Amino acid sequence: MRKLKEVLRLASLGLSQHQIARSCSLAQSTVHEYVSVARASGVQLPPPADGNDHQIEQALFPQRPTPTGRRKHPEPDWPPILEELQKDSGKNGERATRTGTATAGSAICTGAG
Repeated sequence: MRKLKEVLRLASLGLSQHQIARSCSLAQSTVHEYVSVARASGVQLPPPADGNDHQIEQALFPQRPTPTGRRKHPEPDWPPILEELQKDSGKNGERATRTGTATAGSAICTGAG
């Protein structure tokens, strides 16, 4: 919703939804949704200069919860995963390290030496 205020500002200037979508790098369906909901809600176009995107969003979409984060799934428990990966690296011979430096066994694969 970062571009909501800009979409409504451009709509108030008379730009087509296609032009607004290209200008804001949004799907035309998103622009259509924003403009349609704004007009149906009676939100002032252009939005007030002192209003922020969050206030405008809450006026247009009061039923939408405020996003808490971008992840759909919980963060993995990384330490056990790293430990398991470190155990596995010793089973199949030497490999390149995480920093990108090669080990003795990797020189064969790269053609060096």
